[in-house]
Order: sequence, then C-alpha cells, then structure tokens
Amino acid sequence: MRYADYLKSKNMWENTILIFSTDNGGETNAGGNNWPLRGKKWTLWEGGVRGVSFIHSPLFNSTTVGTTHRSLMHISDWYPTILEGILSHTLPSNLSLDGVNMWSSLLAGSEGPRTELLHTIDPLASHPGVALYNDTFPTNTTAAIRVGDWKLLTGYPGVDKIFPPVNYYSDYFNYRVSNWHWKTLNKIARIKGDEANYFHLMHDNEYHDLQDRHMQGVLYENDFPEIYQLTASGEVKNVWLFNITEDPEELIDRSDDFPEIVKQLLDRLAEYNLTAIPPNFPSPDPAGSPANNGGAWKPWVNTGVVSTLINHVNSAIVRTKSFFGQLISWE
Repeated sequence: MRYADYLKSKNMWENTILIFSTDNGGETNAGGNNWPLRGKKWTLWEGGVRGVSFIHSPLFNSTTVGTTHRSLMHISDWYPTILEGILSHTLPSNLSLDGVNMWSSLLAGSEGPRTELLHTIDPLASHPGVALYNDTFPTNTTAAIRVGDWKLLTGYPGVDKIFPPVNYYSDYFNYRVSNWHWKTLNKIARIKGDEANYFHLMHDNEYHDLQDRHMQGVLYENDFPEIYQLTASGEVKNVWLFNITEDPEELIDRSDDFPEIVKQLLDRLAEYNLTAIPPNFPSPDPAGSPANNGGAWKPWVNTGVVSTLINHVNSAIVRTKSFFGQLISWE
C-alpha cells in the first residue's frame, strides 16, 4: 500500500504534511541529472548543492498550491521548521541552531527569513594556488557561501563540468541542448555587455564553429563551457563569484568585475571560520549500530546538546499525537 493511500485509509491525509527533499545534487556517474546546472554531487557548484524538494498538504491554501518557492533554504532549516513551525514546539534560544523556521514563508509563498547560506568550509581539501589576501579568508582554502544573489567559491569547488542529460543524444534533448546553447550565448552577451566577452570561455574559431553546428542541430558533449582554472596571468585560479539569481548555471565569473563583493564575502567566511569546530574523524563506535538502537540510525550518546535535542524530538513526537490525531502503526 502506498504511503498516501495508507493515510487516507486512516482518515489522516487531510491533516498531513508530506515533505520530500534530497540532500544534494545528482551523481551524474550513477544516472543523476542536474542539467543545466554546473557540477554534480560532491562539488560546490549549483549542480552539487542545489536540492530538489516539494511539500504537499491539503492544509495549503489555493494561492500556494502549485507555486515554486525560491527563497534560500538549507537542510538544517527543516528541524526548526517542523518542530516550531508545524508542531508549535518552542525551542530554547540557547541551542544556537544553524537552521531557521521557514514555515510562515512556505505557507504564504513569501520571502523567507534566511538571507545567507554557508555551503561549507573545508580545511582538509586541496589548497590550489596562493591566497589573494592576507587579511581575510584565504582563497586557496575550499569554501562556498551564498549571500543574497551572490555566491562565492574558493579553493577547489570540484569538477566544474556541465553534464548533459543521460539521453542527451536523442533528437528531443539535442534540440533542447542546442536551444540552451543559443540562449547561453545571448545571456553572456547581455550580462558582459558585448558578445566578444564570451571569448573568455571559448576561442573565436570555436564560437563560430558552435554557431554553424547549432544551425545544423549538431552539438557535442565537450561544447559545454567549463570555468578556466587559470587566471589571466597564468596562476591557478581559486576564487569565483556568480550572481546566482541571474546566472544559476554559473557561466559567468564576476570576481574581476566586483572585487568589493568578493572581499565582503571572504570577510563573512572568515567570521564563520572563527567559530568553526576542527574536523574530527573518530574511530567507529559499535554502540551506534542500528542493531543496538531498534534497527535505526539515530543519536546514541545521550549527553550535552545531543541529549537536549533528543528530548525535544521526543517531546515533538508526543505533540504529533494531537496534530495528526493518532500515530501511524505499521503492522
């Protein structure tokens, strides 16, 4: 029996909120498709960090149903959104959660409270090139941050390829890809001011070759532009800036155009890094095995903050009884 059918059979569907979400972009080596975004799972490009999700509930009003919510949201936001927003459970402020309650924004389809998003700071990754500044976050350390429209990437963000769909060579997708390339040329010309700036990504003869093949409906996998890994002076590049709202495919690096924004976002990364906990990879603890925890992966060390969070989750489960009317029993 399907999950939705089961809830309907128990007269619970009308009071249910169904949340479906991924945790990262698709793995293109295993059939994942992030087209037309750059990158894949394990990378910091949009194809790696932008997740797909949906929420379904009969509780949503007609003006919200079928709409797309485009506010910034992080996976850590689900915790306070579910406990505080949906279940009306008050979390103590001293927990210092990374997540924010997005429920009012999701219900109304309005702009959410999150204005920035730290993707990662990874001091253990490779350190390509040299740091551009001495008084802020080092650009040769791998990191990524989004503030408003702007996204900054440093260090090595991962494979920068734009991977075509799996069935890219079918006639239908070849038409779509060809159309995307033509729109891409126009977008770059519009943003950069003149079409000649596209030569940052493609040499003159390659550009005209692409035009000719576009007219014939023929494109190749290596047509998809990559972000060059060398600066104009020949050094290893380790900083990129994109206006994600205008350029979600991360086609046009604006770091040279807006150095002041680069510096601002580097300073913000430096602020985050001041309170970052050093990476720690402890030895496996057999006590954490699902075999010792009722067959589930869950926190097993009931001390400190973990214990506090477990207590709040347990309390929220109890409150769920009044919200849903009853708990589902899978028999």
